[in-house]
Amino acid sequence: VDLAEDLLNGGRRVAVKRLETIVGAGDPEPAAEVLRWLMHPSWAEILDEGRLDEHGRFQVSRYVPGHSLDHVELPRPVDEVLRFLEDGARALRALHRRGLIHYDVTPGNWLREEGPDGPRFTLTDGGLASMGPVRGIARGTPAFMAPEILEGAPHDHRADLYSLGLVAWRMLTGADPHGTGGAGEVLGRRRRVAAPLLRRVRADAPASLERILAALLERDPERRPADGSALLA
Repeated sequence: VDLAEDLLNGGRRVAVKRLETIVGAGDPEPAAEVLRWLMHPSWAEILDEGRLDEHGRFQVSRYVPGHSLDHVELPRPVDEVLRFLEDGARALRALHRRGLIHYDVTPGNWLREEGPDGPRFTLTDGGLASMGPVRGIARGTPAFMAPEILEGAPHDHRADLYSLGLVAWRMLTGADPHGTGGAGEVLGRRRRVAAPLLRRVRADAPASLERILAALLERDPERRPADGSALLA
């Protein structure tokens, strides 16, 4: 991602990212068109998008003056993770209500900035977003994929909610809920074994947060929250 100035709009700062074309992923234009009209405080609005060449596209988005969750010290305080889940639920609710699946809810796509009332979190990068499920391809970042996508099974927007739970767990513990080891070993356990209860590894976590993460990390998507609104209730 590069920082640039939009000279046609007063020199405002914007973020520019190159998006690689994914073979077999379908036409990105329907999702891109919806994203151009999505305005939300917890979403880095897409200001422009287009094709660079036959191998990729570019995306210009609102600049957020913060750091990605890939570059923050772990673990994070419980109160901060609760705020992250609130902002995350609102951002994903906005996308999902428009029929979009983000497919890349990872630490690198969440920006943390300091606000007057504490940290705020903004979801970025709609480069993999799709109008509805993409079949026949495991779309996203494997370390943060839901089990049903890893298995090539039918899925819907609740795969994004599983990924949100994984990011929150990592913020709280600095690790994957399914332990350490090679990537294949960890992802295999994710497909077969339920995530542990949070307070076994983070004793200061409240019971309410443990319940939220247990619901988000359900292997069966039918047992996860129906959408972000359920987390905000």
